Amino acid sequence: MLTTKVLRILVVCEIALSVATLAASALFGDSIPAIDEYLEGPGASPLFTIANAGMTATNLLIFSFLVAFAGIYIASLVGLLLLRRWSRRLYVIAFIAGVCLYPFLGSSLVDPLSGTIDYLLAACSGAILATLYLSDITTLFDSRTPNKSLERGRDG
Repeated sequence: MLTTKVLRILVVCEIALSVATLAASALFGDSIPAIDEYLEGPGASPLFTIANAGMTATNLLIFSFLVAFAGIYIASLVGLLLLRRWSRRLYVIAFIAGVCLYPFLGSSLVDPLSGTIDYLLAACSGAILATLYLSDITTLFDSRTPNKSLERGRDG
């Protein structure tokens, strides 16, 4: 079915854009010393400020939360590719957790390429959410017994 193909294309795009945003931030992460000084001082991320305080129970808890978040996000994307019912709920949980984490990332300086990739990634996430809840694929994720007409779309 067309909707399952669209969902899979969107998920593959989100995976590719996630990798691209990590690569772009690694390639273009250098900035002038004055900006680095600000980002490490008054503009520092609360998460990174805590992490730089040394190995504490709080740091382990935060690190565990970030690892769990990454695991949930990756599992949800794989589940969406495989059209698993549980993946829709997991994707929403990962999306909400990501939105809640964002304010704690502190100030950032984004180069134009990274900003563009981030913008496309956000649009892709919104398109996935819209597809999951506003298209005919919702029957596949809502039903207790699989809808055979949509199930055949898995192969195509």
